[in-house]
Amino acid sequence: MALFIKENAIKFVNCENLENLRVLLLSGNQLTSIHGLESAVNLDVLELSHNRISRIGGLKSFKRLQKLLIDHNQLISTRGLGEVYTLLHLDCSNNHLTSLEDIDSCALLSTLKLHGNNLTETPCLNSHVLMKELYLDDNCITSLDALSVSWLPMLRRISVSQNSLTELPSLSDCVSLQSLDISHNCLSEQRSDTVYCTMISLACSYLQSALLEMVPGLWKIDGESIGPPPARGTDGGGDPWPSSFLAFCQAQFVQVERTNRKHMSELWLVSPAAKPQG
Repeated sequence: MALFIKENAIKFVNCENLENLRVLLLSGNQLTSIHGLESAVNLDVLELSHNRISRIGGLKSFKRLQKLLIDHNQLISTRGLGEVYTLLHLDCSNNHLTSLEDIDSCALLSTLKLHGNNLTETPCLNSHVLMKELYLDDNCITSLDALSVSWLPMLRRISVSQNSLTELPSLSDCVSLQSLDISHNCLSEQRSDTVYCTMISLACSYLQSALLEMVPGLWKIDGESIGPPPARGTDGGGDPWPSSFLAFCQAQFVQVERTNRKHMSELWLVSPAAKPQG
C-alpha cells in the first residue's frame, strides 16, 4: 500500500490503522516533525523532502524502513537516527547540520547524502563497511582525515566538491573507490598513496599531470577519458584486489541489494502506483 500526499500544505499527519502502508511520500508540505506516523510500522520508504522539519524523531516503530529522504528541511540535528537500524539510503542534504549524530546505528547504509549543509568535517563511518556512495558537496569541510582512517571497502564514490580542502589524505583503504570529486576546493598537492580511484573531478588543470603519476588506475579526469577503463574488480593494473574481506563485503552488499529489489518488486505487484520516483 502506498500513500502520496505531496504539495498539499499539510502540517500534521495521522497514520492510525495504516499498518499495511509501505510507501509514504509527504514532500512539499509544511510538516515540522515526524510525529503521527508511529502506526505505519511496515514502512519501507518515507519521503519528507521540502518540509520544515528541524529534528529527527518518532522513528522507533519503523522496523523495516530502508529509504529515508529528509532533504531540503531545517534539520539542525540527526539525533534519532539511532532508532532505525534497517536504513539503506539516507538523504539529509540541504539542511543546517553541523555534525552527524546517531549514524553508528545505521550500519547497513549504502548511500549517504549530506551535501548542502554546514559540516566542517566528514562523519565517522567506522561501522559502515557496506557504504557505497557518499555525497558531501557544498559544506565547510577542511579535512578528509576521518575517512582515511575508516575501513570502507565497498565505497565507490566520494563527492566532496565546493568545500575547503587544502590537501587530500591517503584513501588507499577505500579499495573499491572509482569516482572522487574534489573540484572547487583549495587543494595544492596530492598524496602519492591515494590509489585505486579511476575517475577524478578537479576543475583545475595544473594538478592533472601529477595525478596521472600518483593514481595508476586513473582513466577519467573531469569527465574526460585519458585511457581505457580498468577491468572490473581490479585496481587498474590488472591485478585483482587482494582482500577476502572485500569479497565478503561485496557478497553481503549484493545479497542486501537482491533482497531489497525482490521486496520492492513484490510491493509494486501489490500496488503498481507505489513505485517511488528517483
